[in-house]
Amino acid sequence: MAAVVMSRKRSRALADGIDINDGAGRNSRDKRPRRATSDSSDKSSNDEQSNAASDNDDASDHEGEHFRRQEAWATQQVQKDYETDANKQNTANECGIIEEIQCINFMCHEHLTVTLGPLINFIIGHNGSGKSAVLTALTICLGGKATATNRAQNLKSLIKEGKDHAIVTVRVKNQGSLAYKPNEYGNSIIVERHFSRSGTSGFKLKDENGKMVTHKKAELEDILDAFSLQIDNPMNVLTQDMARQFLNNSTPKDKYKFFLQGTQLENLSRDYQQVEQLLELINARTELNETSLGDLRKQMVEKESKARRAQSLQLMRAKETVMAKQTVWAEVEEMEADLAKAVAQIAKADAAIQNQMQAEEEASERYERADQAYEAATQSVTVITTETEPAKEAEMDAKTKFLEAKDKILLLMADIRRSGSDVKARKEYVQKYEADIKQHRQRQAEADNGLYAEKQRERDEAKEESTQAEQALKKFDAQDTGLRELQDALQTAQREMGAADQAVKAARAKEEHIQRNIRVLRRDQRDWMDAYPNPKGLAGLLKAIEAEKRFREKPVGPMGHHVKLLRPEWGYILEKQSGQAMNAFVVTSKADQATLSKLMKDCRWHSSIYIGNRNHINTEQNEPNPALLTWMNALNIEDPLVRNQLIINQRIEQVVLFEDQDEALTFMHARGQAATNVIMCFTFSDDNHQKGRVINYTSNGGINNSPIGVFTGNLRMQADKEDEIRGEESRLKQVQKDLGDLEEKYSKQQDQVKSCKRRQQDHSNQRSELVLIMQGASDRLGQLEDELNAATPDAAAIEVLEEALETARTALVHAEGVFEDIMLQKCELDEVQKLNKKELEKAQAEVTGLDLKLEKALTTVRKLQGRREDLLRRKNDVITEVTRAKADRVRCEEERDHAQKEVEGAIEAAKSVCPERVEIPPGKTAQELHNTLRRLEATRKQAEEELGGSQDELLQQALEAKKAHEVATQELRDNKCLRSHLINALTHRRNRWSLFRSGISVRARVTFNYLLSERKFRGSLIIDHQKALLDLQVQPDSMERSGDGRQTKTLSGGEKSYSTVCLLLSLWDAMGSPIRCLDEFDVFMDSVNRERSMHMIIQAARRSVGRQFIFITPQSMNNVNQTSDVKIIKMSDPERGQTALNVSRN
Repeated sequence: MAAVVMSRKRSRALADGIDINDGAGRNSRDKRPRRATSDSSDKSSNDEQSNAASDNDDASDHEGEHFRRQEAWATQQVQKDYETDANKQNTANECGIIEEIQCINFMCHEHLTVTLGPLINFIIGHNGSGKSAVLTALTICLGGKATATNRAQNLKSLIKEGKDHAIVTVRVKNQGSLAYKPNEYGNSIIVERHFSRSGTSGFKLKDENGKMVTHKKAELEDILDAFSLQIDNPMNVLTQDMARQFLNNSTPKDKYKFFLQGTQLENLSRDYQQVEQLLELINARTELNETSLGDLRKQMVEKESKARRAQSLQLMRAKETVMAKQTVWAEVEEMEADLAKAVAQIAKADAAIQNQMQAEEEASERYERADQAYEAATQSVTVITTETEPAKEAEMDAKTKFLEAKDKILLLMADIRRSGSDVKARKEYVQKYEADIKQHRQRQAEADNGLYAEKQRERDEAKEESTQAEQALKKFDAQDTGLRELQDALQTAQREMGAADQAVKAARAKEEHIQRNIRVLRRDQRDWMDAYPNPKGLAGLLKAIEAEKRFREKPVGPMGHHVKLLRPEWGYILEKQSGQAMNAFVVTSKADQATLSKLMKDCRWHSSIYIGNRNHINTEQNEPNPALLTWMNALNIEDPLVRNQLIINQRIEQVVLFEDQDEALTFMHARGQAATNVIMCFTFSDDNHQKGRVINYTSNGGINNSPIGVFTGNLRMQADKEDEIRGEESRLKQVQKDLGDLEEKYSKQQDQVKSCKRRQQDHSNQRSELVLIMQGASDRLGQLEDELNAATPDAAAIEVLEEALETARTALVHAEGVFEDIMLQKCELDEVQKLNKKELEKAQAEVTGLDLKLEKALTTVRKLQGRREDLLRRKNDVITEVTRAKADRVRCEEERDHAQKEVEGAIEAAKSVCPERVEIPPGKTAQELHNTLRRLEATRKQAEEELGGSQDELLQQALEAKKAHEVATQELRDNKCLRSHLINALTHRRNRWSLFRSGISVRARVTFNYLLSERKFRGSLIIDHQKALLDLQVQPDSMERSGDGRQTKTLSGGEKSYSTVCLLLSLWDAMGSPIRCLDEFDVFMDSVNRERSMHMIIQAARRSVGRQFIFITPQSMNNVNQTSDVKIIKMSDPERGQTALNVSRN
């Protein structure tokens, strides 16, 4: 529409009352041609062959007369238009003209900006200044190909030497009512094209402010179509090479082709050829549709016949419908029966739950009574055990004393026998020696005169001294009991020192063990399993539990691993009192207990296995005052199985903890309100957190205070690492303190041993002095006896006998003394043994009584424990039964709900088949009715197969066949109608095309003659449409009347150029594009022809109101008057090292 409006801004020559140029302009400007041009001569010949009427018209005289009238009318119209346009003011168009061209790294320009005027523009400059590059940039930027410019074969060749990329930009005016998308682009459209040597290329379309709108080339093509910018039209943009070729070397056929391309008649002819090809396709399809229409009619008749025969199946379908209704409602009745059974099952489950809950209450009561009895029996055992231990210790002491005394008596009896025999033998020796001495003295007295008696007196004195010294030594040995005491004290001190040394070594080993634990804890390397006996067996057991698939529920254990210690200072006391419970596992069924027991046996791990459940035991009613710290509060037990077992077996909720022993005793003795629900308490022993005391009430109302031994292993309960480290450090301090005490005691024992050894040495020295005195007296006695023997022959024998007698008497006295001492000791031991026996018999009687009492108590405990465990299992079984019954009820409810949904769904499905219930045949099930329905359907389908389908399918096939026949008939009718319309339209358009071509030709001939006449030339424009030839005949001398004119080859250069300019202006007059570009049109003109041609071109441009002209010439254009509508742009020659061209504008 924009092109049509612009074309109407100036008048056009008319032929037969038709605006021929307007029609040609409309067809040439409505859509920009995008296809490559073909040989116009071939197309023209084809066009002429397809339109025989045009050939006949050109050949006939009638057509010749019409042509002459048309040419005369056109001549008058051109003169009228020229006279009218001469007085018109040339105004710029509001849109579609070029405002500015910018080149960056393009051809010879590094940076060039050319601002154009809206009407007439002359770009002048010397050769090589880059004038033609401006026109090339315009063509390339607006989508033209590089080959169309005749300056390069590709875009890379247009990039300035030494650069990698180039950018060309064109600003197009976009104002007025015919502006293209003014809301997006504004008053100007900036088209930018960039390309590089790597082959990349692209477009950017920007608004007047330089903001990019799109990069799609299709948008650029739409803009060119809207403004009728025919960049690839050779008449619209005539490059330098094309201008030279057109002026010098073009043939009549080239000129005719140039004529068709410039007037866009060739594009119209090509469009008409496409319509003819479409007509051929329509003809072929019409023939095919006529052939297939008969087949479709036969199929339609056959399908209609089968549909009529299928109506006999209606009765069978009616019977199937009744059977289907009965089937679906029979299924509903069966589902309703299942729903009633489910409701009855729920009622039965409710009754079972009620019975089981009552049984659970009874089992709980029986268990509570059994638990209380078991607790009382356990307390009794504790009390008896507490009483038994001192009695057994007293019994052991009495037995030890009795056995020691007995051993001493047995030893004394042997000594008595030996001593008695020794006394008897000594007496016999004394009697024998006395008789011998008496006999020898009698013989000596007879032989000696008194010398012997003197010697004998001296000897007797010496003997008396020796006897006194010997008696003194014997008395010392007999009366000295300190040596035995010293030896006993030394042995005792040595034993105590050895015990102290062992204690010191044990304490040091314990210290090293605790220090190693602290180091391991600080490195966080200790495996929790190391706290348990046989860690490898425990690890294997845990892996076996994980791998075992027979467990109903995975066992939990060991229990210590699931207990976290919140008060680390109580860790060793609670570990000691927990005993083997921390090693135990908990399961939820007897079967799991058997499976776990087998796994323990295989893994060589031994511990108790408890059976429990996860139901939470509420201990709020059994807990003591919340202000008291209980065993349970000192722990964090997450697993309910472990918590329940510790509550059941250890009563952890009723055991309180006191750090101060006196406070604990005061609390337990008070028996006040604060002690409610307290069965026992634990307390530290003398601020030693490793030892403690347990204080509990006895069965007779008393209070038992028993020690708690030291727990020597690692903590099995989980604890915070820092708290555990602090506990170990506290334990280390206590052990180090005990070690210091033990080392001090060991030092004292060493001093005691040394003291005993020193006293024993003093005793030995005193005896040695007595032995020396006795030896001196004995030596003197021996000397006197020797002298006596020398004085009397029998003196030696008497001396020997006397010595032997003395020895025998001494031995007899000693033996009698020993015998008396032994008998005295035996009497003393007999008295002591009688007392020891009485004490032993008393202690044994007491222990025997306590053992009997304890055995009875233990028997009672075992009996009560067995009954308690049986009742606990019964209680757990009842709880399990209650849970199972509740689960059964939930399952029954789910089954009822599912059945209810199925009934509702079945009713909905049945209502979709039959809204009302139907009577079901008696004794028929839904399956039987379904089978009958299947048989009926099979019978009907067999009949349908014989017909090729069901009644509905056959009816549908008949309708489809009829519809297909109607569609084919309508398509054939439409194709024929379309073909007729296309033939008429093509014939009409071919005629119109011939009229356009004829009118444009006439207008061009008249305008050409008119322009020649302004130079006083005359000539003619010869156009042969049949042969596709266009040639010029020019007579420079208007006064020469001979002949029609000369050929262009015979003209001078200036005359030829002037004639070509007249031809170009006459053809421009038939164009609708808003711009015209011409490069070096005056290259072969002399100054006279150039001045005249320039004047004529300017006048023609001014008559083309609103059109923009761009002329490129190497001339100075000094003869052109620079008015408001003429703009001359002079380009400077490039200089060496120049980065941008200087452009001077006048």
